Amino acid sequence: IKLSGKYLVFRSGVPRDEAAFAGYMFGIAGSLIAANRSYMYIMDIATGKVSILNAKFIKDKFANNPDVMNLFDNEENQEKAETLIKYVNFLNH
Repeated sequence: IKLSGKYLVFRSGVPRDEAAFAGYMFGIAGSLIAANRSYMYIMDIATGKVSILNAKFIKDKFANNPDVMNLFDNEENQEKAETLIKYVNFLNH
């Protein structure tokens, strides 16, 4: 668990359908490579809805907040874990 509040952030392995696809396309080597990847997820505590935490999620959440969107648009690496967590902190406060 990386962060908690209104939103809980956690890391987990590759989604099952992606690992299966990698195995189908590239055999056991593809499955092993896919299995070593991990993703950050975000859960809305109130609804229990879980989403992959990425730049699209942040942009969707702040679509109506031009000040925060401007800050996010100027981030050097929007997909970096530290960057994403920084903006989840905005959501949690």
